[in-house]
Amino acid sequence: MTKGRLFLSDDHNILRHSLCLLLGKYGYNICGETATGAETITAVDELRPDLLILDITLPDMNGVEVTSKLIRALPDLRILAFTMHEEKDYLLPFLDAGGLGYVHKSAADADLLEAIEKVLAGEIFLQPAGIQLLAQNRKTDRRQQTVSPVVQLSVREKEVLGYLARGYTYKEIAGILYLSPRTIETYRVRIMNKLQLNSRFELVEYAIEHQISPTRPGRDIP
Repeated sequence: MTKGRLFLSDDHNILRHSLCLLLGKYGYNICGETATGAETITAVDELRPDLLILDITLPDMNGVEVTSKLIRALPDLRILAFTMHEEKDYLLPFLDAGGLGYVHKSAADADLLEAIEKVLAGEIFLQPAGIQLLAQNRKTDRRQQTVSPVVQLSVREKEVLGYLARGYTYKEIAGILYLSPRTIETYRVRIMNKLQLNSRFELVEYAIEHQISPTRPGRDIP
């Protein structure tokens, strides 16, 4: 039994082959692989994998642009950056675009496997340098804020936010709340507009900071 359908996007053939062998050994199904951004967007839209493992620098466009285009079309897609670039170069734009994890190519196999597991569950995965960069950025943002308005979310909006922050898909939330996936998407847009947030990462961060969690039973996510 496979643990998830993964798609690989990297312009180094040897690396993709090595990842296929490694991840297959741990029960993952590699449903496709590409070497350019344009090919990735087309193939992922067609195959709808559970997770895209994406190189940040591709021959025709960077991973941030690929992430942005895919998340607009497929909001439930999980994307993990697997890159040689330091966090200071791409991490914040990547998270803003909708990415959920950032791992160095020099990382140990165990780190990559942990990142895949967490991102598949809808969680954020960062290595220590990424966590430190986010903490520094957050301190800067707080110093720049002169007004901190308290935004009132409705009970239903908080409920939807709680599930989104825990990694539930629109379809799963719709099933729990007896709504349509399109209605859940409408709630997400409304929540992000009210809170002035720009990405799924910021949604997760807000929910954690304000202790907003699902109020009804659903599937378990570690």
